[in-house]
Amino acid sequence: MAPTSRSGVIAVGVLGAGLLFVVTWVAVIWSRPAPIRIAFANSLTGMSRPAGLETLIATNLAIDEVNARGGIRGRPIELVLFDDASSVETARANVQAIADSPCVAVLGHYLSTVSLAAGPSYKSARITALTGTSFVDDLTRGNEFYFRAQTTSSLQGRSSAEYLRAVRKEPKVHLIHSRDRFGSSFLEGFSRAYEPGLLSISGVDIDPAGLIGPTSELRDALASQSGPGVIVIGKGADYIAHVVKVVRRSGVKAPIVAGGRGRP
Repeated sequence: MAPTSRSGVIAVGVLGAGLLFVVTWVAVIWSRPAPIRIAFANSLTGMSRPAGLETLIATNLAIDEVNARGGIRGRPIELVLFDDASSVETARANVQAIADSPCVAVLGHYLSTVSLAAGPSYKSARITALTGTSFVDDLTRGNEFYFRAQTTSSLQGRSSAEYLRAVRKEPKVHLIHSRDRFGSSFLEGFSRAYEPGLLSISGVDIDPAGLIGPTSELRDALASQSGPGVIVIGKGADYIAHVVKVVRRSGVKAPIVAGGRGRP
């Protein structure tokens, strides 16, 4: 048998070293625990973008703390971003992409209207969802896959009424609510807890595109008031600023109490 050449020995050595590297790399990859992926479905663009980005920062801080302690049973948590663009149509369209992803649950949405739009699809796809900001009562009614870490809009209405009774000593109130599920729930909670003789009510329509309708009826109602002590707004956060402008431009200077979370 011919003696093994030096170059052949080197080649075998290089091949062996390479094989050892590959085996080691595969072993590391296989031993690394797979992350737990969660869909972050929120308003990263659109009119509620500032709130959505704030929520993302806060969520990442919480996840960083959990991962720094070893994650969940050794598995890190990883967010996968799905921008709903503050839009009901986009939120609905994103559901299938979330269902097709490796995400095990959803955090979202910011707006009640958007959560309501996506909720039935999450239920159909059997995806668990949790919101920390959507107040509307109907979101979790009949949907065992949607949860909230927040009070309901009807409870906000009742709490607002109780505050005005206890702290403001029952002033005359003009309640402005949206004629949608959020506003109706707020109105129900408030009216049950307040003296009917001290309460007047105006409703504002929301069109199919999610925009506030004509405000002439509201302006007329405000003009006919003999100085309400307090204006209460029972509407989703995406409409509050617009209603405040209408109230102030109508010359009403009474204090304003708003349900939900308004942004300037």
